[in-house]
Amino acid sequence: MVNDDGSPYISGLTKIILLFSEKEMRVRIHSNGIKYSEVIARSLAKNLVSVVISPDTAIPETYEKIKQVPCCEKSWESIKKYAAVQSHPDLVKAKFIVVAGINDTLYEIDKFIEKCLECGVSHVI
Repeated sequence: MVNDDGSPYISGLTKIILLFSEKEMRVRIHSNGIKYSEVIARSLAKNLVSVVISPDTAIPETYEKIKQVPCCEKSWESIKKYAAVQSHPDLVKAKFIVVAGINDTLYEIDKFIEKCLECGVSHVI
């Protein structure tokens, strides 16, 4: 399957979601959030999936140290878009993995909490 922006994405995601939903099973998707997916957004709106995105920080410089790519804002943009369409407030979760010496300060955690609230996320893992 190809994402709306032409980038490769999980092959057959729509079909996989439908196969599980036919059996009344919700799919949990884990993602870095860099590539926004309309399939995921539509599925969140229909309560067919939940999504866990792991930005691990709200600070672009820290994100790049952890992930080795400059995509902090892309990840948070996806989180915000997904949170805006979710059919229930617990379907979109932001994950914060503590990396010792990098994102383990109160400042980092405060910024992460602020960003979650700004984006409409009420559940953190």
